[in-house]
Amino acid sequence: MNFLKKPFVAVLLSALIICSSTLLSADIKLGKECQNITDGFYEGVVYENYQHKSIASQIRNICGAADGMVTIASNYDIDADAVRAATDEIKSALSLSSVSYLYGLYENLLSALKPLEDQLSRAELSDKDAEGFAQYSSTITGAQSVINSSGYNESVRAFYRDEMHFPADFLAELVGVDLPELFA
Repeated sequence: MNFLKKPFVAVLLSALIICSSTLLSADIKLGKECQNITDGFYEGVVYENYQHKSIASQIRNICGAADGMVTIASNYDIDADAVRAATDEIKSALSLSSVSYLYGLYENLLSALKPLEDQLSRAELSDKDAEGFAQYSSTITGAQSVINSSGYNESVRAFYRDEMHFPADFLAELVGVDLPELFA
């Protein structure tokens, strides 16, 4: 026990306690803040004093409209397999994947939708299908607009600008905090 009474041991233990508490505090504080920002992708964010709709909800709206277009396309023997595959992939990944990965899937879905929308706009649709197609197209355009003005990316940028400078950036990397990702 005389070992614990030596000054260098006391200094070493004190340094160890200080380092451990600093790392734990960084993990808890930064981890919570990062999670809150990432949650904004799924729940919406308050930006410029306005509660914006979540990007995830708008992606779900786009998927629903895309499914409707696929149904209309099947009535006219228009190939919609690419859109069906893209919607299935993004729906299954929506709650499990990183925000940047979801952005890639979102871009794939939009790319697959463009040719289908072009084909449907040139097809001679029944009045009911034409009305449904117009509504689905409007839903997709509206959801894209909401996504573009969601405020989520701005909240991520503000976090990096205001919080992620030394020593926070170093500590976040050291403790393995999952930093928020841009939807881009």
